[in-house]
Amino acid sequence: MTSKVILSSNYGSIHHETTSQPLPRTVFSTFATFGLAFTNIGILSNLSASFQTGILSGGPVTMISSWNVVAFFMLCIALSLAEICSAYPFNGIYYWAYELVKQGGGTKSGKAAPFVAFVTGWIYCLAMIIAAGSADLSVALAIASMIRMMSDGAVDLSMTTTLILAIAILLSHALLNVWNMQLISLLNEVSVWWSCGGLVVICAILAAFTPQHNDVWWVLTDYENYTGFSSVSYVVMLSMVCAAYTLFGCESVAQVAEETEEADSAAPFAMVASIAVSWFVGLIFLFILLLYTQDIQSIEQTQFEMPIAQLFLDAVGSRWTMVLLVVLVVSQYFTGCTTITLVSRLIFSLARDHAVPMSDRLSHVNDKAIPDNAVYAATGFAIFFISPYPFSDFVFNAVLSATTVTANLTYAIVLLCRLIVPIKVRGRFSLGAFSTVITALGFIWTIFAVVAFILPTRWPITVDNFNYASLGVTGVILFTLLNWWFWAKDQYHGPTAHVNLNHVYIPATSVA
Repeated sequence: MTSKVILSSNYGSIHHETTSQPLPRTVFSTFATFGLAFTNIGILSNLSASFQTGILSGGPVTMISSWNVVAFFMLCIALSLAEICSAYPFNGIYYWAYELVKQGGGTKSGKAAPFVAFVTGWIYCLAMIIAAGSADLSVALAIASMIRMMSDGAVDLSMTTTLILAIAILLSHALLNVWNMQLISLLNEVSVWWSCGGLVVICAILAAFTPQHNDVWWVLTDYENYTGFSSVSYVVMLSMVCAAYTLFGCESVAQVAEETEEADSAAPFAMVASIAVSWFVGLIFLFILLLYTQDIQSIEQTQFEMPIAQLFLDAVGSRWTMVLLVVLVVSQYFTGCTTITLVSRLIFSLARDHAVPMSDRLSHVNDKAIPDNAVYAATGFAIFFISPYPFSDFVFNAVLSATTVTANLTYAIVLLCRLIVPIKVRGRFSLGAFSTVITALGFIWTIFAVVAFILPTRWPITVDNFNYASLGVTGVILFTLLNWWFWAKDQYHGPTAHVNLNHVYIPATSVA
């Protein structure tokens, strides 16, 4: 399939000319694009899902400090990627890698560009798929906790039943995504207000109905360690998984650039604003949770599938806990739906560029201008990645770590390309003289995250608590490299659209 994409001289919008039906433009407004990024980050949903990881690895003091440290570095990453996105508001992170390597000049750069783009695209795609699966598994865990609470412990969903529930939720998201994109756009806008309103509701209920609360000094200084490791620095490093898992994903809005008006300004704004707002909102949410935490050991020993339910139960009792869990479940549902939207667009882009098998089918667009087969593929692979959940309680934590590691690995690739090859094309958003420094800070963090989050999380190490993220990430990398060697190196030659220095996209095959 041939394609030609033109970005207007005033950076107005992307026009995609192709032999098949293009994705509709102007589905997402600037606010809806911000909503997409903010919802994909999912402060209420993802911070609630990973809360136990942080509080058992250092306690309140490490959670607060880790949140601020990770948020700072994620803002550096967002700023750097936003600058690249403003220059190349098309196809997302793997396309940026291709363009940056291609601009390096010379025969070697030309040959390396398709390989770098392929590896970046595949690893990032798998990271997004894992994120979609973990988001909906979080919904299922929260619902299972609600059922246990409503039945006073009489009904305890098995891990297999919880997995089936997560699969059903994933399928519902697939149906929503192939039904109406205007509805998805509306849901993302609603999600922003739901998250903000939900935060107010949670704060109000905890403040009004908790008999006693911790003092601020305890929140800022208390150290707890349930990991089995004696090294404080190592435990602090483990606590960062909670923040890192929550705060990744702002760059994914570039996947819907074709459906966004003024994409070269709307997408960068959404990326930076979503991290900045998430930093602030998340810090408030985290502080409130810690302020009203009654018993950390109770959270560590809880029978609830979603440990934060134990925090709520200890604080305000079962009736109000149900209300709080409903707030979280709805927020988590929004996040899962958004993630399926974004990863399906990435699969569609890769398929259109012939970077995946069965490209013709996966790049199919239905009569509603929705890449339906890509949606189904994203859902199917998400189900595959969460299917080992019934085998171990620690699989969910491994999924969190694997998502964080694979996402940061793709960040590292793009940021390294950016450091080696300066941007020759400037969009509306530019960091100016601070560009290299900010990019370098982001790159340093990504390397740290890739190494740190595959290390053991409990001691002594057993079959049950082993950090299987290391095996998962290794499998993702090997799977990607083997696909390149045995299939893609002869099939994939880079994106089917290429940008020149005048912001005019032309077929890559016609570029000298």
